[in-house]
Amino acid sequence: MFSPRHCGPTLPSQIDGLPAHYYPEPPDPTAIGELSVGVRDFLDAIPIRVVHGGDSAHYSPGTDTVTLPNPSAFHSIEAYFSTRCHELGHATGAAKRLNRQFGKRFGDDAYAFEEIVALSGQSAPCLTHH
Repeated sequence: MFSPRHCGPTLPSQIDGLPAHYYPEPPDPTAIGELSVGVRDFLDAIPIRVVHGGDSAHYSPGTDTVTLPNPSAFHSIEAYFSTRCHELGHATGAAKRLNRQFGKRFGDDAYAFEEIVALSGQSAPCLTHH
């Protein structure tokens, strides 16, 4: 009698004799370092104050400041840059910039729209800086 069963995926490292194209090239650490410098320079040129410290990431409209944990608190430099771009996305809504209406509470329409804007700001650099 046939009985279906669940099998996990087979990884290339579990199979002997596969052609080389099945094994991804490891990233070049020099290129990653150069990319990080380029992204950091790009973000540092944005005229919005960024403060490091604490354990949360947020934008404060009252002081027009992005607060982030120290980069070492993130599991990768990419996660740090992604979070920084997300918070900078919120900062574009300041009255002196695009003057968006921030939501009053989680779940209202303005809050949801603001999160879509910030997620777009978080995603776009990852798609364009490669």
